[in-house]
Amino acid sequence: MRILSPLSWLIVLLLWPLCLTAQSASPPPPPVDNGMQIYYIGFLSRGERWTPEQTEQTRALQAGHMQHIQDMAKTGKLLIAGPFMYETGDADQNMRGIFIFDVATLDQAQALAAEDPAVKAGRLKIEFRKWYGPAGLTYRDHRLYFDGAPATEKP
Repeated sequence: MRILSPLSWLIVLLLWPLCLTAQSASPPPPPVDNGMQIYYIGFLSRGERWTPEQTEQTRALQAGHMQHIQDMAKTGKLLIAGPFMYETGDADQNMRGIFIFDVATLDQAQALAAEDPAVKAGRLKIEFRKWYGPAGLTYRDHRLYFDGAPATEKP
């Protein structure tokens, strides 16, 4: 058995912290699945052209918005959509609703939302967040709500 010289011990002691730092600087391992996955949540809020008035134009934009939701849901890329609910006296009613997308990238979610007629018209705007949530998120039976949507196998 070979014994380290005092100089060798000194080198080991000086270099040991560097080895520990190098190990901690490496990227963390990918998250364990645990039945979770990445989603993109779009928070819809009042856009620059939002008005409280109900006109023929605003009703047409709302109808187009609802049709766009149906169309995205039929592809299986939009999993959940819905408005926020407010009481009459609530002071801040700017947040209008959410979209939850099951797509591979933020760019894909943004592209889908950008085609919404209410977003295009500036009546709504959307801000996205990446979210790590339960895999298989959907309505109990997506097809009941969105005619033509893919079937789900989740209870």
